[in-house]
Amino acid sequence: GKKLLISSKLVIMDLPEAIMVLATQRRKSLIQVSTGLPFTKMLLSS
Repeated sequence: GKKLLISSKLVIMDLPEAIMVLATQRRKSLIQVSTGLPFTKMLLSS
């Protein structure tokens, strides 16, 4: 109970930063997934 409270307080404090990190990580993985295969095919064929 207390641990959860402490971590949620930390999360609230660091929320903007955490959101930024999550967003950039998600964006990176989305970019890798969506462009990775076609991009490598393009590079190989060109």
